[in-house]
Amino acid sequence: MKALCQMIHQVDPAIPIYSSTWHHVPEWDDALDVWGIGHYGIVPLEEMRRQLQRGKRIWFTTDGQMCLDTPFCAIERLLPHYCFHYGAEAYEFWGVAWSTYDPYRYGWHAYIHQSDKPGKHYWVRYPNGDGYLIYPGGPIGHDGPVSSIRLEQAREGVEDYEYLYILREWLAKLPADSPAAQQLQKVLQEAARLFSFPNPGGRYSSRILPDPDRLLHLRRQWGQTMEALSDKPETQR
Repeated sequence: MKALCQMIHQVDPAIPIYSSTWHHVPEWDDALDVWGIGHYGIVPLEEMRRQLQRGKRIWFTTDGQMCLDTPFCAIERLLPHYCFHYGAEAYEFWGVAWSTYDPYRYGWHAYIHQSDKPGKHYWVRYPNGDGYLIYPGGPIGHDGPVSSIRLEQAREGVEDYEYLYILREWLAKLPADSPAAQQLQKVLQEAARLFSFPNPGGRYSSRILPDPDRLLHLRRQWGQTMEALSDKPETQR
């Protein structure tokens, strides 16, 4: 693998090489440009910061984390928050419309036969509804894909990110001791306290986000803060 990465970099050093490793693999530090790591703390924050300081990039990978038995949709909604607070520039879904049974009838998967290395074969059943972010429209006579509650929550999370990004951009332009800057710092600090890192993992959404209404309250606060600051001339913020 390292030899292949070296060959690619020799052809063009600007080509980014990504791998969904989940863990940090020290032997690959000079081979990969973009680390795909588990969002739930499988790589310590100190190591994530070290990789960012070295000029590496981080994506979060989500295999097996978004399942039908996660009632609060915490991971779907919070993935953009994890990206915002911990320096990951993206996250990836391993699959959005993968099913082994009719997804309109069954919320679980069949056992499948797979292999992850030569000579090793085994049966495995993926978590309930993993890969059901989008449903096929054909079985119900719909022309096109059908959205899911979890996909809608993922979109809400992206909108949360936009709020936080704008607030951070405003903060960077203000004097640190100004009342507006202090207000923005408080708002962003409250957002960072919304969740813990590391966390129990995507299948335990009620532990990650025990009070979903808290997130709605914060989002309303972000909007009110933006409205209040927008009404003031920039020199008075």
